[in-house]
Amino acid sequence: MTTSASRSAASPQEHTRRVAAATFVGTAIEWYDFNIYGAAAALIFAPQFFPNINPVAATLAAFGTFAVGFLARPIGGIVFGHFGDRLGRKQTLVVSLMLMGIGTFLIALLPTYAQIGIAAPILLVVLRFVQGLGVGGEWGGAVLMAMEHAPEGQRGYYSSFPQMGLPAGTLLSNLVFLGVSLSLGPEQFAAWGWRIPFVLSAVLVVVALVVRLRLAESPEFARTRQRGRVRRLPALDVLRNSPGTVILGMGITLAPSALGYLLSVYLLSYGTGTAHVPQRLSPRRTASNVQTCIDGRLRARGGFDHRGRRRRPQVRPAGRRETGRSVPSDERDRQAGRQEALLGLIERRQSGRYDLRTVQ
Repeated sequence: MTTSASRSAASPQEHTRRVAAATFVGTAIEWYDFNIYGAAAALIFAPQFFPNINPVAATLAAFGTFAVGFLARPIGGIVFGHFGDRLGRKQTLVVSLMLMGIGTFLIALLPTYAQIGIAAPILLVVLRFVQGLGVGGEWGGAVLMAMEHAPEGQRGYYSSFPQMGLPAGTLLSNLVFLGVSLSLGPEQFAAWGWRIPFVLSAVLVVVALVVRLRLAESPEFARTRQRGRVRRLPALDVLRNSPGTVILGMGITLAPSALGYLLSVYLLSYGTGTAHVPQRLSPRRTASNVQTCIDGRLRARGGFDHRGRRRRPQVRPAGRRETGRSVPSDERDRQAGRQEALLGLIERRQSGRYDLRTVQ
């Protein structure tokens, strides 16, 4: 009753801003959940869940469990996209958020290989698949929810808020891991401290659920349902009528995503294991890039509303010049320079710091 009254009292502009904030918060928490697994896979999971094999093979196995999430994401997108077009955007976004939160929290409670044997990595894979389903349903649904609530001429602006949730969630996950590792000794962190970021997810998910449950359904979907135009198999209709567009849309994201996770996940493992970069990254340098990652997304959003969607974004890592200058020429300091260069590259990727340049 109170929620309905507050919706009625809110102006359309106020509710649109509330939707934008809700999609940003929810998406940031989903990506927090998704990326704390990446950090744990790079730093923790190999000895905890694959202790009886070669360290290199254990690292590959840990990354293999991380990859399971990417196999589940398109499945989650299809399933939640289908029900989002059938039942509504709001309901599916609530379910996807709960699915991600439950999967992440259960990882925090998961026994290690030393406690339950082979069942530990099997359960880890299952829970990672659940995470992938959740984020697969979240990503497209949140953008659609924000866009369909946006006023005419501002869809690009409002649909950028879920996009900003990605770097925000990545930053938050790494800052939480950093804070926990700084607060505990290496042995404590490896034994049980790594579970704290996963437990914290439960609190964040509850906050996001409270925010989302206060939202109204997408007005476009409400009109479609009122007119009786809800399709029976919407996902199949899209694949049948526009297969080329679907394939192109998937292909556009492959290279940036591959490079992004190479720098944000693999380099954590390579840096600490091969280049001997300290595991405790500088909190000041990481936190200083928070505003940069948000500003980068906001700078791009206006162009879509004023210049159209067909202009191609050219993305270049902003840290390339700074990283190059950090390598000393003195042979004696070459190892230290390699560590500093890798540290700068990791931090700039984790903060989402990019120069977004638009070309014709």
